[in-house]
Amino acid sequence: MTATTLTASGASDSSALSSGNDGTLVIQTGPSGGKVNALTLDAAGGAALLGALTQAGIATPKILVVAPNTATGGTFIDFTSIPSWVYIALFSFSGLSLSGIGTPMFQIGDAGGVETAGYSGSVGRISGGGAAQAALSTGFSLIDGAAAAQSYSGCLRLIRMNSTTWQADSNLGRTDAAGAAFMAGTKALSPGPLDRVRFTADNGTDTIDLNGGISAIYIGF
Repeated sequence: MTATTLTASGASDSSALSSGNDGTLVIQTGPSGGKVNALTLDAAGGAALLGALTQAGIATPKILVVAPNTATGGTFIDFTSIPSWVYIALFSFSGLSLSGIGTPMFQIGDAGGVETAGYSGSVGRISGGGAAQAALSTGFSLIDGAAAAQSYSGCLRLIRMNSTTWQADSNLGRTDAAGAAFMAGTKALSPGPLDRVRFTADNGTDTIDLNGGISAIYIGF
């Protein structure tokens, strides 16, 4: 390859970066007389990399997918052992129904357990009976004005704001009739960090009688 050497201002070694007449760009590392091609980019966009490409200060993204939980008959479903590196947690649910008139909700917690107070924000709904809204209190409520035999599909998103505080938003649609709901709120854990999430009813007694699956995806660094 006939190369054109590109030299950075003030560089003592001009062979670290070269471009060829065939469109190839080569980046070399190592001492003079012992350099190796660390990265080669050809004209077609192909790349040949020696070892791992890293950059100080940039963490490697991580994604963990949790298989759907389809359990029924209990009063709650827990997602535990959530990794400390998680910054975004996504929960999707399908065909969920409770046995009574309790409000379906998600609650978060740390090593001390699930926390049942200190949630702030609002939840609202739109249905054939009109619109309604309510303040959050004991959890991230998914709908206001729930009733027995209603079923829901939708998703909840949790975003880490700092080491202890999480922002949540959700949307759902009723699968038994026309209707939709939405929620946004925050919760500060004490002391944190987040390591568990629970789906349950606000009254603590309704059982989960239908469950097409609740799945989770954890994203972080």
